[in-house]
Amino acid sequence: VAWAMIWLGRKMQNGDAPSGYCWNLLESLLFFVRDKIARPAIGEDDADGYLPYLCTLFLFIFAMNLMGMLPFMASPTAAITVTGALALVSFAVIHVSGLKQHGLPGYLKTFIPHIHLEGGFVMQLIGKVIMIGMAVLEYATAFIRASVLAVRLFANMLAGHTVLFMIMFFIALVDNPIYSIPI
Repeated sequence: VAWAMIWLGRKMQNGDAPSGYCWNLLESLLFFVRDKIARPAIGEDDADGYLPYLCTLFLFIFAMNLMGMLPFMASPTAAITVTGALALVSFAVIHVSGLKQHGLPGYLKTFIPHIHLEGGFVMQLIGKVIMIGMAVLEYATAFIRASVLAVRLFANMLAGHTVLFMIMFFIALVDNPIYSIPI
C-alpha cells in the first residue's frame, strides 16, 4: 500500500492526466475516500486535513481484506490486536485534533448538548438533569466508540472466515466416501 501511494504521489505531482489502469484505479480510490467519505462526514473545509489519514486507513483495511480472500491467506484485520491498534490510532487522531482545534475547555464543551431551557423552575431543573446525563453519556461514548469499532471489524472478519471454513468443511464432508449417501 505504501509503495502504491508513493508511486501515485510521484505521478500526480507533475499534473499530468492519469494514464494506465493502475494510475486510474488508485486515483479513483483516493477520490472515493475524499468525495464519498471525508467531505460528507467532516465537511468541505476540514476534510482535506484528514484525507491522508483516512486514505491510509481505508487502503490498509481494503488491502488486508483483499489479502484474506486469497486461498490459505489470513486477513490481518481478523486479529483483534490489529483492529485494536487501528482503533487506538483513530482514538488519538480524533481527540488530539479536537483538542488542537478547540483547546481543552472548548473540546470538553463540545460533548455537552445545547438544550434551550424554558418554563418554570421544575422544567429547567429537569432540563439540566437531562443535559448532565447526556453529557456523561457523550463522554463515555468518546472512549467506548474506538473499542466498538475494533470489535466490529474483528467480528466481521472472523464471521467471514468462519463461514468460509464451514463451507469448506461441508464440501470435504460430502466428498468423503464414508459420509456419502447411497442412491
